[in-house]
Amino acid sequence: MNNPIPDGWEIESLDKNIKILSGYPFKSSEFTDNQSKIGLIRIRDLDKQKLTTFYAGDYEDTYVVRKGDILIGMDGDFNIVKWKIQNALLNQRICKVEAVSESKFSSDYLFQLLEPELIEINNSTGATTVKHLSVKDLRNIRKALPPLQEQQKIAKILTSVDEVIEKTQAQIDKLKDLKAGMMQELLTKGIGPGGAPHTEFKDSPVGRVPVGWEVVTIGEIAQIKGGKRLPKGEPFAEHKTPFPYIRISDFSLGSISLKNIKYVTSAVRDKIKRYTISKDDVYVSIAGIYLGLFGEVPDELDGALLTENAAKLVFNDIELINKTFIRYMCQSNMIQSQLLQEKGVGAGVPKLALFRISETSLPLPNKEEQNAIANKLHQLDVWIQSVIVKKESHQKLKKALMQDLLTGKVRVKIDKETAIN
Repeated sequence: MNNPIPDGWEIESLDKNIKILSGYPFKSSEFTDNQSKIGLIRIRDLDKQKLTTFYAGDYEDTYVVRKGDILIGMDGDFNIVKWKIQNALLNQRICKVEAVSESKFSSDYLFQLLEPELIEINNSTGATTVKHLSVKDLRNIRKALPPLQEQQKIAKILTSVDEVIEKTQAQIDKLKDLKAGMMQELLTKGIGPGGAPHTEFKDSPVGRVPVGWEVVTIGEIAQIKGGKRLPKGEPFAEHKTPFPYIRISDFSLGSISLKNIKYVTSAVRDKIKRYTISKDDVYVSIAGIYLGLFGEVPDELDGALLTENAAKLVFNDIELINKTFIRYMCQSNMIQSQLLQEKGVGAGVPKLALFRISETSLPLPNKEEQNAIANKLHQLDVWIQSVIVKKESHQKLKKALMQDLLTGKVRVKIDKETAIN
């Protein structure tokens, strides 16, 4: 049974309420990095709203995007944004959407309305290499729309939450930049006497490192062992079992996300029981586009089975090694540059051979200094994670508000301060 339409709302097709302008296929021969020219918006620029390409050719004013315009990426995740920076050109595979009449349809409300609709279209689109959104998909949307004043009030509420989410994301970005700087400082200059960086350095195979640090290969301090795929024809268990199976998609922020963990039956586990990972180990992804991800296993996944697309570092003497320090060091540019130079390709997929990992060199201070460095970086990671959780909480609030306000389940109070622009 269909939900009743709220009083005063009308079912409308977006086709007659919006104008859609598809981006223009500008000549790639006129692309430039000369920032004195007008910017060219590409799909990759939408989220961060940072122009990476500029255009030196002729163009029509029709395709100039201005601050406040609503843009939608037509490929991939169908991202929708309000443009916030300088004027730029609307490139192909992006469209601009605007209300036909602001006296009937608020642009701010249109933006809020389209966000969940695009998610639904994306989820219902068949899985392909790259998903494509058509103009027809947008025009076919039919929704119950409230009167203009109610649209404006709803949009104002949802926009205020968006602003909080954006500020929280900006805080996350700043903390990540701080972490990148701290990693560079701590993993190359260390923590000397009194807590200050070392002042005496020596040349090494990985560059200048503090005097007193060793330079070892990963193979000298750990065994590198691969994971295992599920036996052919064996599916994951339908329900949670005592036997979790860790996939690369579960790797998250130097740890393992528990949100979508898969499990296997005891029969499957018996067939691949040699391929587990311990909470004392460090994992590394060895196949796929996310090559060279390092991380640790939370206590609750100690002994979990490990995918064939990853390997584990099993330390020879855990008393001499801080695994968290090793994880941070392996995430550094110093180590990543070595690993990614050695990647190969198998069946069209980037791969990292176990012996290449074993031959990778890394600087190693004594255990006490490892602990101090790991502790500083871990504290910053905890801070970053707390802000990420805060952002996720705001996003959940936004989702709940959208479900209530955009359907009329909860009506907003219209007062004299609600303006009609």
